Amino acid sequence: METRGKADRVLDRLGLAIVGGRYAAGDRLPTEDELARKFGVSRPSLREGLKALARKGLVESRTRRGTIALARDRWDQL
Repeated sequence: METRGKADRVLDRLGLAIVGGRYAAGDRLPTEDELARKFGVSRPSLREGLKALARKGLVESRTRRGTIALARDRWDQL
């Protein structure tokens, strides 16, 4: 259950950064290690948060490119 709470923290904070314009469409997000340190969570918790953001259409993970912020027209309701 603790992982879910930490994943929610990533979902909320990173989601707000994307929606707020910190990352533009096509921008690559920092690495998993950097994001995990920034949010004070483990990589598994971070990945859960990133998966939730992907389900909402805010990000997409791409092999060898990392996690990319998507355009507003791809976003679902927050």
